[in-house]
Amino acid sequence: MTEASDRFAMRSDEPIKAPDFTNACVVMFGVNITWIFTVIWAIWGLIIVMIVGAFINHMMTRLHARAMRRAAIARANPKASARW
Repeated sequence: MTEASDRFAMRSDEPIKAPDFTNACVVMFGVNITWIFTVIWAIWGLIIVMIVGAFINHMMTRLHARAMRRAAIARANPKASARW
């Protein structure tokens, strides 16, 4: 093997664990929603920010309920092939 191919050769057959970016995603969601709400507040006012926040909360609740239904279906019948 050449020196260049030695550097890129796999050292083992075990898969490398992927990094968990959940915390980074949650933090960036908070940062983005903060500046978006600030811009909306500056342009249209606090009432619109409250309406948009309530809408986002409602949509997240619906998304969570859908995920729970799908998980319940998957637990009840693991071989079921539902179309989503």
